[in-house]
Amino acid sequence: MIGIDFDPAPVESSCAIGHVNDLIDVITTCRAGQSLLLWQQYRALAAMHDQLAPGSGDHDARLIAEHNQVAARYAVTRSIGQATAMRQLNEALAMVYRLPLVGEQLRDGVIAAWQFSRIVTRSDLIDGRGYRHDVDAEIATRLGRKGSWSARRLDALVDSAIFRHDPDAVRQRHTDAKAARNATIDPLADGMAELRVTATAEDTCVAITAIDQLIATVCCPNDPRRRGAQRADAILA
Repeated sequence: MIGIDFDPAPVESSCAIGHVNDLIDVITTCRAGQSLLLWQQYRALAAMHDQLAPGSGDHDARLIAEHNQVAARYAVTRSIGQATAMRQLNEALAMVYRLPLVGEQLRDGVIAAWQFSRIVTRSDLIDGRGYRHDVDAEIATRLGRKGSWSARRLDALVDSAIFRHDPDAVRQRHTDAKAARNATIDPLADGMAELRVTATAEDTCVAITAIDQLIATVCCPNDPRRRGAQRADAILA
């Protein structure tokens, strides 16, 4: 049912198209199977949390030492880092207590693991709120409709569902995000590094336009640098 039983051997050219379609079906079904397994894993993880740590699973009940201990135990079991274990534990608790209907969309393969993680992160505003079940139901209903869901569309979906119940919460998140703008340096291989700047969408659009205008002014048509290198040099200049 999750794509395990299939024949990867080549077939005659007259059957190639059908065979390729079968392989695509296997790949799609495996993704749905991965979603189902993650749903089952998160159910077990949330149950382990409830067994070892008291509380309802809402944000205020999770701010306890037992929460970190459960994550540490899970990290050892999965051979993963503590930060990853904490993230997955929070997602498991969110699936059970905050977004059970969205969790069913994960179970049924409607959404992938990364999409569920995105929804969990974006909906942290409703943790412990009385309207969280209404938001969960609205998101799940809209996910069940046909269509693809990019990261941007998922963010807009969650924001719109929350906004209908608590507009101030969405506005406050945008305010907090703007206040948290930053500039960081991440080391890369081969003596390189990445300069990362966070800013408002409007400011970044203005900045990249100014960078392209500078390139158009000072760079000749025979400049051997690719566009990305020109932009990097223009920013540093």
